[in-house]
Amino acid sequence: MECTTKDTATLYLVRGPIGVGKSTTVHALRERLQPASIVEPDVYKKQIDTTESSKWRREVAFKTALFLTKQLLQLHRTIIVELHSAHAEHYQQLASLASEYAYPLKSVLLWAPLQTCLDRAKERQVPGIQYEIDEAMVRTYWNSTFYIPAEPVLDTSTQTPAKVVDAILDIACK
Repeated sequence: MECTTKDTATLYLVRGPIGVGKSTTVHALRERLQPASIVEPDVYKKQIDTTESSKWRREVAFKTALFLTKQLLQLHRTIIVELHSAHAEHYQQLASLASEYAYPLKSVLLWAPLQTCLDRAKERQVPGIQYEIDEAMVRTYWNSTFYIPAEPVLDTSTQTPAKVVDAILDIACK
């Protein structure tokens, strides 16, 4: 089923731990939902500091993402936000924005077994950072995933990115 943004602009939250395939999914979803905007806090983190991962950097990047999302909501855009699944407060702030602007909110949790996330994180190179995304970081994010009641969970280890996007669109169109 193909959804159109011409009828209803929507805020999509694509959540998941490191290595689950959020970036791949977000970009594939935008191709299907054009015109749509992507908001990726990880992109802002790299612009702020490439030498280390830190709480202050994560928070500044998220505040930037929140500001951009608000601007795009005011323009009635379809927006796809990529979020780590370990930060409940980020989800809650974006859900509040959607409510404030009476925007439909569609949130999905991408999931894969820990070993799959570890393997994917090892294989990928993240351009623009000078620190390693190590096994401990992947494990911490994976183990810290928070679950939202009734939020669809999609296993990216058993589906192609195209099938994951199809599932998100099926969920959004119901």
